[in-house]
Amino acid sequence: MNIRTIALCVLAAQLGACGGGGGGSEDSSAHPVNQATSIGEAITDALRSGAIPKLNHDNTITGVDANANGVRDDIDAYIASLPDTPAQKAVLLQHAAVLQATLTVDTSNFSALHAVDMNLMNSIRCLHKFYGEGIASRKSQDLEKFTVNTRIRLNAYEKFNSALSGTTIKIPSTAPNCAQ
Repeated sequence: MNIRTIALCVLAAQLGACGGGGGGSEDSSAHPVNQATSIGEAITDALRSGAIPKLNHDNTITGVDANANGVRDDIDAYIASLPDTPAQKAVLLQHAAVLQATLTVDTSNFSALHAVDMNLMNSIRCLHKFYGEGIASRKSQDLEKFTVNTRIRLNAYEKFNSALSGTTIKIPSTAPNCAQ
């Protein structure tokens, strides 16, 4: 099974298209997405309802960033559509920009690699400051999945993580500079 198939199955299971859900006594009106009969229908319903954003799937690492803010336009639009506060959206944009930078950093340049890794740690700390533990982790994971949504982007992200393998980083004791 390839990564796209796995991702589609996970999404379909989350949206109830695989018939799972344990027991059948679940109130289907509590779900924003209609019960779909196929993975394709589940994805279409999720896109239509806004449960998942419509993402760029072009064959580039960076995707489209028309306003040059370091965040792909599709992820920018997703963040703008959220009901979060302006300060929360600012830290989401900060985190999304750092995730984007992980895809393009020169992994043979340790200083650049270390700087991006420090920025990533700081942006995660900012998410926790503005969202709290459980929500911050979910927001970070969502942005990571949305950023690394194609094979070429996954390969670049794996290259970043592999380059850091075996390294240690000292997290600064000072508070991070959180965007606001």
